[in-house]
Amino acid sequence: MDVHGDIHAPFTTPSENMHKMPLAFAAAHDYLNEDINHQAPLTEKLWRELQHLNGLGLPSINLQDMI
Repeated sequence: MDVHGDIHAPFTTPSENMHKMPLAFAAAHDYLNEDINHQAPLTEKLWRELQHLNGLGLPSINLQDMI
């Protein structure tokens, strides 16, 4: 996984490019407290589905393990 320091969610990305989001959805990390982009209901629904692709209802990756 190509990961940069810019781990964005749809709510925080200035460019809205998905290529910066895989780690954020795998870690189920939203950055909602830093929301700069108000998303359409469908985008938010799809984001939540991506966060739970593993079927466990838990993050697939713990950000603390990335250090």
